[in-house]
Formats: sequence, C-alpha cells, structure tokens
Amino acid sequence: MNINRFIRNFLEVRQALGGQNFPTKELNATAMQAAIEYEKLYLQEAQNNLAEEQARAKMEIDYLNAQYTLQASKAQTLNALIQCQSMITSLKDNAAINRANAYVSFLNTVGNASNTSAIAAYAREVTQTIRLIGDEKPDPLLQACLQNLGKELERLNGLEGASEVVQIFAQSLETLPDHPVRIWGFSTLKDAQDSFLVDGVEITRANSFLFQQSTPKSYKITFKSTNQNGEAQKSIDIQVRDQAIRGLK
Repeated sequence: MNINRFIRNFLEVRQALGGQNFPTKELNATAMQAAIEYEKLYLQEAQNNLAEEQARAKMEIDYLNAQYTLQASKAQTLNALIQCQSMITSLKDNAAINRANAYVSFLNTVGNASNTSAIAAYAREVTQTIRLIGDEKPDPLLQACLQNLGKELERLNGLEGASEVVQIFAQSLETLPDHPVRIWGFSTLKDAQDSFLVDGVEITRANSFLFQQSTPKSYKITFKSTNQNGEAQKSIDIQVRDQAIRGLK
C-alpha cells in the first residue's frame, strides 16, 4: 500500500462528501472505505500491468528461443552439408593425386627399364588402368545425403521468414465512454517501426497505448509493424458500451 496515495485519496473523498451533511464519524468511515477501494483498484491495475509485461516478456523469450533453435539447426545442417561436399571433393582430389602418382611411377619405370620392348607390351593396359583411378561414380548414398541436406537447409530458411509475426493484446475487449483501455502489440519483424491504427487511422507510433473514445460503438484496433522488407499487422475489435445500456445512467 502506498501510504501517501491512500491519505490523499482519503482526504479527497472526505472533501468531496463534506457538503452532504454526513455525521463526522460516518463521513470518516465512508472516506476510509473509499480510499481502501481506490487502493485495491491501484493494486489490481499494477498486477494486471505486471501480468501483461510478463506475457510480453514470455513471448519475446519464446521467440528468441525459437530463433536460437532455428539458427542452431541451420548451422548444424550447413556444417553437415559442407562436410559432405568436402568428402566428395576430397575423394576426387585424392583420385587425381593417385592417378598422377601412378603415371609418374610408370614413367619412372619406363625410364629406368633396360628392356623397353617388354614394357611396351603392357603400356596400354597400364595406362588404361591408371585412367580408371577415380573414374567411379560417387557413392549414391553420399549423393543422396548431399541432396537431402540441401533440401533441409532450404526448409529451415523458409521457416525463418514464416516466424515473423505480430500479436495484439488488450486489457479488455469492451469499455465505457471515456474509460481508457491499455493495448499493446508485439512484433518479431527486425528493425521495424510499430504503430497503432483506430478504424484505419494511425493514432500513435509505439508498441502500446491507451485507447479511449467517447462515442459508443465498435472500434477496430490494428497493430502494424513495418520494415524495409514489408509489413505485418493484426487487428482486434473493442466495443465502447453506452452507459445507459449497462444501467449506469
């Protein structure tokens, strides 16, 4: 309890009722009860605001966790893709090196041979065999793994764009004339400008505001988030009720 606020409310109510000819004891009791009720309302509003902030914080944490998991999955997939591609490239490079070494060894043998006519009989067969080194097609399983990893990386990239959304929340979906209702929005768009629109007209550029209208009717509240790549928006309807309908006339 805020003592200063409580005393201030007590004195204001007591002053407001002072002209009603209440007995002093009854006047003090009424002012005391009103100040207590005011304090209850303040505390309830503080709890509601805290609950809203906790909900928004949870959304942001959940989004960040999802983004972290997505990026980690992309990194792992990309790493596996690179390793798979490196294995294929390495096999080809090793085959080329082995083929070159075989040619060098054969040429050394020919160069050092005393009976070249005997080697000539095998030269064609040897060179054909050397050409076959690395001529085999890559392992189909390795190629299939490479293709699957590429598709998975494309799928993860698609999820990154799909995760960009907006949400809009309100303390209540109905209110009375000139009675404010807090509304706030949440956006996952990067480097975005947030704004609120009431019936298509921009009211403020922020991620929260107090909605207040004097004319009873239904209002469409839109939270819009815009960046250089595009925009996202979501709307809710808030009904301003006539006091006469609610029996408060």
